[in-house]
Order: sequence, then structure tokens, then C-alpha cells
Amino acid sequence: MRALLCAIKTGGLVFLGTATLTGTLAAQSAQAVDVLTNAVQIRSLTTAEAALAVPVHLRGVMISEAAPLPAPTGGQDRLHSALVILDSTAAIYMVGTTNLFSGFREGDLLEVDGVTDPGQFAPFVQAKAARCLGTVPIPAPLAVSYQKLITGGLDAQWVEISGVVRSWEPVTSPEMFGSWLMVLAVDGNKVTITACGPRPPQVQPDAELRIRCVCFYQFNQQRQVLNPALVMPREAPIVIKRLAPTDPFSTPVRPVASI
Repeated sequence: MRALLCAIKTGGLVFLGTATLTGTLAAQSAQAVDVLTNAVQIRSLTTAEAALAVPVHLRGVMISEAAPLPAPTGGQDRLHSALVILDSTAAIYMVGTTNLFSGFREGDLLEVDGVTDPGQFAPFVQAKAARCLGTVPIPAPLAVSYQKLITGGLDAQWVEISGVVRSWEPVTSPEMFGSWLMVLAVDGNKVTITACGPRPPQVQPDAELRIRCVCFYQFNQQRQVLNPALVMPREAPIVIKRLAPTDPFSTPVRPVASI
């Protein structure tokens, strides 16, 4: 990923930082590349290589808006915005000025020029120029388990998960990203989702859902994963696999670990 994940009620925001250059071989390797042209190339960079501000020229479909870098005084940076694009190799997070991304929507095919940044968890793109080439269908996401999510290898990737709603609440603070928050029980573990679009009325505790999200992470200063933190795009479909029971006492008994 890059920096910020999303505003999560249970914890603070996660911030980006610039890493110190280390490793002569890594620096030489990055300098040998004139321009990076796909997301996998950027994701494969070491911290030292990404810190060299390697030029980037990407073409991909916008799959989601995302939380921008934090302002120096805390809260959201009103001068910048962020999004995630998906090309034929992978997805990548990018940050630019608010005006740079103004008017872009999910499904837009974007051409972006910028430079790499190491972030505090994974490389991302500092976008300098962007234009829309048209609209295209958003590719199908990767269906994943919680065990796959927690590996840390899916930063900014387009994924699909299924789980049972444990709780939801609206986002009421202007300092938080998204429209509403949801906690989903996935494979016996809790995952926090920040939703950007409206909440369907069927999304209630004990409903079983299948959703499409961009995977981000909470992490520590050692660039180690703490928890996955997912962002559900504004236009992403929510599939109701099972409605919440009208009679709470009719709910089947579950193992404690799944609650």
C-alpha cells in the first residue's frame, strides 16, 4: 500500500513516511529502469528502490477512491485525494492533488504519470498527471479467505470476501473517510470495512454478505501487518447471501470463535 488505509473507528489512521535509502545494488537496479509501466513492477520494488522516485507511466481502470495522506495537523488532507487503479498485472494506490483526480469515477480507464514512493508499508505512486481515456468494465476481484488477507501481500488489491455482519454504524466525523463502517465476521475473525456508498437496508447484524473491496492494512513502524482494513467502493455491489433473521432467537447456535 502507501500510507493511510482508511478511517477506522477502533484505531488511528496509518501514515506514510519516506524511507532512508539503503543498499547500493537496489539503487542501481531502480536507476537502470527508465519508466515503470505496470503495477507489479512498482509493488516489487524494495523500500530503497521506491524512494528513488522512479518515473511511472500506468494505464488502468479506477476501482476505488481511497483515503488520502493525512494532513500535518491531523485529520484528512483537503488538498490531496487518492485512488486505486487496476491494470493487467495488479492494482496500485496513488495520491495526487484533489484537482488532478477531480471528476474521475469507478470504471474510468486512466492514464497516469508520476513517481514511486516507498510509503511506510508498501510502494505507491505520487501522481503528477492523469487523464481519462474512456470507461471499461471493472475486472472480477480475487476471492480470498481471512488467512490470505492477513498475509500482508494484498495491499491495494481488488478482493472479494464473504462473512456475517456483526455491526455497522454511520461515519459522523468529517475527519474520517467513507460513509459508514461495518464489522464483518470472516472465517472466525473480525474485519473492518469502510464503505463509500450508501448502505442497503438489508445490511443488518447477522446478515450474510458477499462484498467487493480494496484491501488495505493497519501496520506498525516496522512495516508489519496488524490487521486488514478494507475499503468498499461507492459502486461496488453488495450481495445478500442470507437476510438477518427477524427473530433473533431463531439464529443457529455458533461457535464462540465466530462471534
